Amino acid sequence: MDTIRIEKNTLLKKLKENLEQHRLDYKEMVKDYFTLIKKIQRTNGKLIRSGNLANMVNLQGYPTRPTSYESEYIRAISMLEYSVDDVIELEAHQFQQLVMDEWGWKQSFTAVSSSYKSLVK
Repeated sequence: MDTIRIEKNTLLKKLKENLEQHRLDYKEMVKDYFTLIKKIQRTNGKLIRSGNLANMVNLQGYPTRPTSYESEYIRAISMLEYSVDDVIELEAHQFQQLVMDEWGWKQSFTAVSSSYKSLVK
């Protein structure tokens, strides 16, 4: 199957649900990020306060900060809201993104979030 026709309101509802889930995931990611930053600061502070120059090689850098992709959802939602069509035709890759919530950036987003969680423990 290469394309699918879907009612605009059904697609809008699904996109808005996906957006809300992304917002929750991002909020949790930011919380984990700050927890990790505080942990790194404590560890680095102990190493610096030790006064031992050899310990400086163990200083940790900060991880990449979280990225929100909320604008991707908002753009898709806005485009649909402005559409005069009641039925929208989606190609397979569009369905995968908009309905299945499998965007090109999703795997990286999930991996970064998981890395924060694993490093916080």
